[in-house]
Amino acid sequence: MSQESIRWSTPKEFASKTGKIIVALAGAMLMTGLLMLALPYTEYSPQTLERVIVVTVFYTTWMLLLFKLFFGKFIPLGMSKESET
Repeated sequence: MSQESIRWSTPKEFASKTGKIIVALAGAMLMTGLLMLALPYTEYSPQTLERVIVVTVFYTTWMLLLFKLFFGKFIPLGMSKESET
């Protein structure tokens, strides 16, 4: 990825991208919270199965929401082909 693709041209574009990241983060936090309420687990300390499930759901949800907000698809399969051309 080149440095030019990371930069934004206007403050409005910066605010838009930052807002999308924050909305995706809030959505992932909400989904994780709902999961923690729904699952019958009580032990969320490190190195437990419950912790692995919660962390996996959080990061997966955040990634999927970011893809949806930035690219319009949950998983943009053609990204690697487009970047090579």
